[in-house]
Amino acid sequence: MTTNTGAPSLLNSWLRAHLGAIYGASKLEEEEFRTRFSDIFTESAIIHYNHELISQESFLQRLMAANFASTDVTTTWPKLMEIPSKDEGGDSEVCFRCVIAVEQG
Repeated sequence: MTTNTGAPSLLNSWLRAHLGAIYGASKLEEEEFRTRFSDIFTESAIIHYNHELISQESFLQRLMAANFASTDVTTTWPKLMEIPSKDEGGDSEVCFRCVIAVEQG
């Protein structure tokens, strides 16, 4: 297994930009929020939130609630690694730990 924890790959950079855009967006309508979410996460994504396995819908609801009440968001990425596909031309996986501090007003 090869992992990339050094310089950000294109996939890692893409994830940071797109997930950050969801949190950084000011008051997206629910439909637009759901569209952006589905552009990032596949249907088979496995999501752990605060060390708990949760459904995508539950994660989406938490993101939307945080977005609705936020006035300022800071995102840090203490762990981010890409796992290339075993098959040539296959999809890579990204495993990450993202810490998001949301200031609510």
